[in-house]
Amino acid sequence: MTTRKRPSAARLTGEPDEGNPVSSLRLLVLFLLVLVAAMLLGGLTYVTYRHPALATPLGVATGAAAVLVACVGVILARQ
Repeated sequence: MTTRKRPSAARLTGEPDEGNPVSSLRLLVLFLLVLVAAMLLGGLTYVTYRHPALATPLGVATGAAAVLVACVGVILARQ
Protein backbone atom coordinates (compact mmCIF):
# COMPACT_ATOMS: atom_id res chain seq x y z
CA MET A 1 0.00 0.00 0.00
CA THR A 2 1.43 3.37 -1.00
CA THR A 3 0.74 6.52 0.90
CA ARG A 4 0.02 9.73 -0.89
CA LYS A 5 1.53 12.98 0.18
CA ARG A 6 -1.03 15.56 1.14
CA PRO A 7 -0.57 18.98 -0.43
CA SER A 8 0.58 21.67 1.94
CA ALA A 9 -1.90 24.26 3.15
CA ALA A 10 0.07 26.99 1.40
CA ARG A 11 -0.32 25.21 -1.93
CA LEU A 12 -4.07 24.90 -1.44
CA THR A 13 -4.49 28.58 -0.58
CA GLY A 14 -2.19 29.78 -3.34
CA GLU A 15 0.31 31.30 -0.92
CA PRO A 16 3.97 30.70 -1.72
CA ASP A 17 5.89 28.38 0.57
CA GLU A 18 8.69 30.08 2.45
CA GLY A 19 12.03 28.91 1.18
CA ASN A 20 10.52 27.29 -1.90
CA PRO A 21 13.20 27.43 -4.61
CA VAL A 22 10.58 27.50 -7.38
CA SER A 23 8.95 30.68 -6.08
CA SER A 24 12.40 32.24 -5.62
CA LEU A 25 13.24 31.35 -9.21
CA ARG A 26 9.97 32.85 -10.44
CA LEU A 27 10.73 36.05 -8.54
CA LEU A 28 14.23 36.22 -10.05
CA VAL A 29 12.90 35.64 -13.57
CA LEU A 30 10.24 38.31 -13.06
CA PHE A 31 12.87 40.76 -11.82
CA LEU A 32 15.10 40.04 -14.83
CA LEU A 33 12.16 40.49 -17.21
CA VAL A 34 11.37 43.88 -15.68
CA LEU A 35 15.04 44.87 -15.89
CA VAL A 36 15.32 43.88 -19.56
CA ALA A 37 12.05 45.65 -20.38
CA ALA A 38 13.29 48.83 -18.67
CA MET A 39 16.57 48.68 -20.61
CA LEU A 40 14.70 48.13 -23.87
CA LEU A 41 12.38 51.04 -23.18
CA GLY A 42 15.34 53.25 -22.31
CA GLY A 43 17.08 52.27 -25.55
CA LEU A 44 13.99 53.02 -27.60
CA THR A 45 13.65 56.38 -25.87
CA TYR A 46 17.29 57.21 -26.66
CA VAL A 47 16.94 56.21 -30.33
CA THR A 48 13.75 58.25 -30.66
CA TYR A 49 15.44 61.27 -29.08
CA ARG A 50 18.50 61.04 -31.33
CA HIS A 51 16.55 60.25 -34.52
CA PRO A 52 13.09 61.90 -34.39
CA ALA A 53 12.15 60.46 -37.79
CA LEU A 54 11.99 57.00 -36.18
CA ALA A 55 9.40 58.09 -33.60
CA THR A 56 6.38 56.82 -35.57
CA PRO A 57 7.76 53.37 -36.49
CA LEU A 58 9.04 52.84 -32.95
CA GLY A 59 5.68 53.92 -31.56
CA VAL A 60 3.89 51.36 -33.71
CA ALA A 61 6.37 48.65 -32.71
CA THR A 62 5.96 49.50 -29.04
CA GLY A 63 2.18 49.37 -29.37
CA ALA A 64 2.36 45.98 -31.08
CA ALA A 65 4.65 44.67 -28.33
CA ALA A 66 2.21 45.93 -25.69
CA VAL A 67 -0.65 44.07 -27.37
CA LEU A 68 1.42 40.87 -27.48
CA VAL A 69 2.31 41.20 -23.79
CA ALA A 70 -1.35 41.77 -22.93
CA CYS A 71 -2.36 38.65 -24.88
CA VAL A 72 0.27 36.54 -23.12
CA GLY A 73 -0.93 37.92 -19.77
CA VAL A 74 -4.51 36.93 -20.54
CA ILE A 75 -3.44 33.45 -21.63
CA LEU A 76 -1.36 32.93 -18.48
CA ALA A 77 -4.12 34.25 -16.25
CA ARG A 78 -6.60 31.71 -17.62
CA GLN A 79 -4.39 28.74 -16.73
